[in-house]
Amino acid sequence: MFSLKATIAERNNETIVMFSDEGAKFQEDCLNTVGLVKFSPAHKMIGSLVTAINNNQISVSEATKKFNAALSN
Repeated sequence: MFSLKATIAERNNETIVMFSDEGAKFQEDCLNTVGLVKFSPAHKMIGSLVTAINNNQISVSEATKKFNAALSN
């Protein structure tokens, strides 16, 4: 049986991973690609992609595609 209360409690207990080797390498590669100012839209985008990589929500290749697409705009 579905329990909304249990689902919400489970989501509140999820831990966001802030570091992984894959995420760190991706971040380093992106920052070396372009000169970024901290807190710029590009810098924030890289941060969100790194967090997604760290939490297995996106692969490095998918993140690279998104990053390259943003650079071409």
